[in-house]
Amino acid sequence: MSTSFWKPGSARPGSSLDRSSEASSPLITSSSSPNTLPIHSSRLAILHALSSNPILILSAPTGSGKTTQLPLILHTDGYPSIIACTQPRRLTAISSASRVSSLLSSPLGSTVGYTIRFETNTSSETSIIYMTPGTLLRECIRDPLLTRYSVVVVDEAHDRGVESDVLLGVLKKVVRKRKDLRVVVSSATMEVEAFRDFFEEDGVTVLQIAGGKKFDVEVAYLKEPCEDYVRETVETIWRIHTDEPQGDILAFLTGRDEIDSALQQLSDRQLDLPASAARLHLLPLHSGLSTEDQTAIFPLPPSRAMRKVVVATNIAEASITLDGIVYVVDCGLVKTRNSGEVVDDVRVEAISRASAIQRAGRAGRTRPGKCFRLYTEEVFLKEMRRSSIPEVQRTDLSSTILLLKSLGIDNLVKFPWVPPAPTAKNLASALEKLHTLKAIDDHTRLTTTGMWMSELPLPPHLARILLSSATEPFLCCSEILSILCMLSVTSAFFAPESAETQLSKRSFSAQEGDFLTLLNVFLAFSRNGRSRKWCNLHRLNFSVLSRAVSIRGQLERYLERFSSSAEGYHLQPKSSALRTPDAVERIHKCLLTGLYPNLARYNPSTLSYTLSASNQLVHVHPTSTFFNRQPPHGKRWIVFAEATRAREDKVYIRDLCVLDDLDWLISAVPGVYKVETRWGGTGGKGSIVHTSGEGDDM
Repeated sequence: MSTSFWKPGSARPGSSLDRSSEASSPLITSSSSPNTLPIHSSRLAILHALSSNPILILSAPTGSGKTTQLPLILHTDGYPSIIACTQPRRLTAISSASRVSSLLSSPLGSTVGYTIRFETNTSSETSIIYMTPGTLLRECIRDPLLTRYSVVVVDEAHDRGVESDVLLGVLKKVVRKRKDLRVVVSSATMEVEAFRDFFEEDGVTVLQIAGGKKFDVEVAYLKEPCEDYVRETVETIWRIHTDEPQGDILAFLTGRDEIDSALQQLSDRQLDLPASAARLHLLPLHSGLSTEDQTAIFPLPPSRAMRKVVVATNIAEASITLDGIVYVVDCGLVKTRNSGEVVDDVRVEAISRASAIQRAGRAGRTRPGKCFRLYTEEVFLKEMRRSSIPEVQRTDLSSTILLLKSLGIDNLVKFPWVPPAPTAKNLASALEKLHTLKAIDDHTRLTTTGMWMSELPLPPHLARILLSSATEPFLCCSEILSILCMLSVTSAFFAPESAETQLSKRSFSAQEGDFLTLLNVFLAFSRNGRSRKWCNLHRLNFSVLSRAVSIRGQLERYLERFSSSAEGYHLQPKSSALRTPDAVERIHKCLLTGLYPNLARYNPSTLSYTLSASNQLVHVHPTSTFFNRQPPHGKRWIVFAEATRAREDKVYIRDLCVLDDLDWLISAVPGVYKVETRWGGTGGKGSIVHTSGEGDDM
């Protein structure tokens, strides 16, 4: 006889309703669920904890089944409405939903589904939804009390992503108003005490589950530090392949370029293998891949004689289970982004001990495994942090604050931030940015524009551009929709830096810059019937462009809904500038409403660019149409979408457009800049001056 606990929102134990509902929701049998995982031995403790307190802090090792089995335990025990389970990355949300739906022998999207940015696979029958934290936060805008959920599971809380941390703060406020809501905060390596203290006033239970991996994982360290971790990764993978028994390999590197380099080196080495030797099935995994390409890591290799090798960023660090992985190669490094006013600092730094444990935990699922750490044991014990620095300490908070404002949370200082709270400087910087974007007024109150921006699944500066495009004087909504959907996907071209792709790209290039080049690609794809064959001929990724079409449709539906409201009578979501004589001017002016800080000047004497905000030298990224080219017709001012500082301390700018006239900038964002004329030398020179900074000579 199974023991049942009361679920908030259902009948109390002992009633006839409770007994009938209990009989109609049997536990999953061993034939449909791997109920030998450690979390099943704690099933009764979990249910008892949730019947006693609204919040459960669940610490369970990797391999214990918390990601896939915990929602199933809650579902089969009869929680009355939807169970949400957040995952820090879209791939883990999709793969977890797919795994659980297969355990239930039901199609993905029926009982179990997922929701990520720009993609949903659910139905009216869905009882378990895997999603990213940002998706659930945006749902709070329409339903602040999350009334359709009975349980919210925040998985991988140790990740300390800004959206996960903010979600926990929002949930802390919601459980005080909804006595029937239950919250589970779970991870293998989180600091339990910190989360317990955070929820202490709200009724919290801490449960630590022993056990985890079915098999031991042997950990090996380098005796001495290595000089080139990419080369050492390749050498280690090759030694495993030639010396170790059969079993798949998961290796961690820090970024796309390193992954591509390592895979190319391994592919070249395979050419020297004898015909009878086993081959490597080489697969990349990073955020720059489409969802379709990311999920290619899950199927078995084409041949049983092949060994699968996945080379990944930290995207594969948690909640992704590849059953065949026996060997893990950990470089011990991760790439982090620290937001700046204009330039984002992208650094390669040591991972935390918690991340190292997570990486090692990817092995040992189906047989004893090995983890090769490409650093010394002393580095692990003495130099690595215990846990990762919370993202809220190093990222732009404008999206976060816009969301909190849309939820009616105006006092940002009193908001329950998971410690440590963001600095006052970061909060003030985000508020200033939102004010310039017209998302908040002079009293920091949310405007109608700001409310619409908070609903759009775009960063605030891109949301502002989209809303501007549907209003006077820009009226170029059709073109901006196409440009933004292309900016929201990975590169549309295969191997964008290769000579073959660069040659193909020329047929779409616009002399005005990358934004209009992206528009040309999208329009050509649409004109040619969205054909896969046409994409192959032009080295374009059909799945990426198809996703761009889907994103465009979703964004357009948002605008149509806004325009049908009383406040949105002035929006014109069907407007187009394509066949007008001032099309380029209107499109570029519209882009400036969100990209106004990203201004740079071309120096013909040095063939380089200088940022207006800081006089810093920047370089055009090789994927840009302006790489190794100067702006046409003697023009000097450009605006770009993104600037990042690379490891070699160079700053690269991506997605550029040329400004015909500085007056475009002044009229697009009144009050932010002014143009002065300075006299001296051979005559007058124009100078662009930020109203809160110093000027740059033109």
